[in-house]
Amino acid sequence: MKKVMLVLALLLLCVVYIPANSQAAVSTFYYDPVGDVSLANAVGGRTPAPSHTELDVVTMSSSESSGLGTTWIEFEIVVTGNIEDSEQAAYVLLIKANTGEYLIKYGDGKVKGVNAGNNQPVVATAQVSGDTLTVSVQKAQLGNPTNINWKVIAVKQIDDDTQYIDMAPDRLVRVMRPFEGSTLHGTVTIAGRTTPSIKPITDVQIEIDNTGQWTQVTPDSPGDWSTWTYLWPTTSVTKGQHTIRVRAKHDSERIEDEPNGDILTIYVDQSAATSPDSFTETMIVNVGDRYEYQQVEPSEFGFGNIGSLDSAVQEVVGYTDSYAGTGTGAWIIGFETRAQASIAGFTATQVADAVTWRDTTNYNILEERLNSSLESGVMGDNEVNSTTKYNPSLDDFDDADGMRVTKSWTETTYSDTDYRTYSSKHGAQNHQDDKTITIYFECLRKETINVFGTNYETYLIHSEEEGSDSYDIQYYAPEIDTVVKLEKYDFNRMRLASLGLSEYVKGDGVDIRITSASVSVDEIEEGKDLTITVEVTNTGNNDATDAFVTLLHGSTEIEENAFSIASGATDTITFTWKAEGSGETTFALKSGHGTKEDDDDSVSFTVKDTAANGSTTIPTWLIAVIVLVLVAIIAAIAMKKRGGAAPIQAAPAAATEEEITCPKCGKTSYAIIDHKPMQMDCPFCGAKLTIK
Repeated sequence: MKKVMLVLALLLLCVVYIPANSQAAVSTFYYDPVGDVSLANAVGGRTPAPSHTELDVVTMSSSESSGLGTTWIEFEIVVTGNIEDSEQAAYVLLIKANTGEYLIKYGDGKVKGVNAGNNQPVVATAQVSGDTLTVSVQKAQLGNPTNINWKVIAVKQIDDDTQYIDMAPDRLVRVMRPFEGSTLHGTVTIAGRTTPSIKPITDVQIEIDNTGQWTQVTPDSPGDWSTWTYLWPTTSVTKGQHTIRVRAKHDSERIEDEPNGDILTIYVDQSAATSPDSFTETMIVNVGDRYEYQQVEPSEFGFGNIGSLDSAVQEVVGYTDSYAGTGTGAWIIGFETRAQASIAGFTATQVADAVTWRDTTNYNILEERLNSSLESGVMGDNEVNSTTKYNPSLDDFDDADGMRVTKSWTETTYSDTDYRTYSSKHGAQNHQDDKTITIYFECLRKETINVFGTNYETYLIHSEEEGSDSYDIQYYAPEIDTVVKLEKYDFNRMRLASLGLSEYVKGDGVDIRITSASVSVDEIEEGKDLTITVEVTNTGNNDATDAFVTLLHGSTEIEENAFSIASGATDTITFTWKAEGSGETTFALKSGHGTKEDDDDSVSFTVKDTAANGSTTIPTWLIAVIVLVLVAIIAAIAMKKRGGAAPIQAAPAAATEEEITCPKCGKTSYAIIDHKPMQMDCPFCGAKLTIK
């Protein structure tokens, strides 16, 4: 069964590429596409925003100048509009030299620079003239480099969730198919596209394997080089790895091969036409499966770990037999990533937590919920909660005929009316996005890799969303049914993140969760019985015969209740405790199965001290005396009613008992006389008698 497929929520700063220019000089010149500014929202959506010409970088150049005994390096940035001086707009230079890496930020008339290696400040000046920003820095401040490559990020922060952005330079010509790392056979159509430039492209050329033989490609429309193709008979080369390069020209002027051209590596294997690698799926998903990933290789854009993902953890945290009441069984997958970096005043910190529901039948994605926060000294802050529901469910692998995408070496596509909602920390900025998305998947090849000392036979799967500025390569290992390595690249083919499986814990499919816990009363007197009621649910996919709930006071176990519970079932467990002590009391509750603790909770209540409340305990002997007195009184009243002799009353030691005859009714009774004269009533007729 398909296992946990990582969906990385990377820093926006990740999409940064330092061109690997082989030019050994500080003088550089790059083009950047015209009109490629985009509106970026907090959930990764990109919308073209060509009207923001203040950010639309079209050329970049660097050169040396000297004066007054000082050598300067001047970085010039030209936009299609005018450079904007405001608190919202910023132009960030990322410089990679043979002497180190440096970051210089210009915004609101101020310049701030830093050496990324030692966090020491870099002093720079800036001058704005219409469409041009010139940043000047003493060459010595950069360690007197002999070789530099650099990139610009032009950004305008609208709020914590939205920004306009242009990252330059980008490729003016790209190979769109085949994908990087693909395995090819037969005659292949190499397809690509170009982007508009201030120097119109009049020719696109292709080269195979660095032979120096450049061949013109065929535009899809005569004279229009926006899309083009080239038919390549792979039978003309040997089996194995090969290189494809493309470049653009303006009339007779060759536009810089790098970074404005493209280069990719592919593999040729004619046997893939008839016997592609394939494997049969196994279903080994269980609640409790846990995967921990750590960085394998740093990002390639040249600034340490700024934007590079440090770690990720994914776990099958639950199971439901009816997702959203639809009757569809679903695994509940928890996923979190962490990334943090700091270079002087420029920091980047991101925390992302996600929950995904996957169909238990085919592991398709039903719903994703993401909570992500980003704090970046360069790119600003983002904080977002988003929900994406897929209809139909997202099949991120092709399961046709019970096989993986390796059933064939052709790409598969997925289209969906994507319903996505998200809200920012501003609260009022809620957004709904109802659109069609297309995601492409293709198995590239089979490869044995080593991840943290363990060898895995893997299948490399390329995935990308149409219109996105990045793509993923997932290394899937059938033997443990999970992704053991994941790499993320931008469309300049620069690695943004590389994570490998560092720890894998196999779950047993049982998860005993406490859904509620309560006490019979909030206040109870000492010595009385208190009932603690605990409701538990087995959110796992397997039945449990060794489930338990334990009641503890501090670290002292009071009682443990063992029971069996079916997958998806709910049960009620009760404990009875005779109250003792006094004051606020808290009991801990732990649930689990076997030797594993799955969940915990607590209940609180108050034990009342009866003495403290003014109550007095009556001795047993006094209770007996009271009872005897009451019996005597009741008997006297009864005798009076039936005319019988009245009971003898208890007399003090000084009193005497005398016989009294009532002169009215003539009946005789006995009385205790402790003084004379004494008044009394005849117990038979009620006449008043005086004893003298």
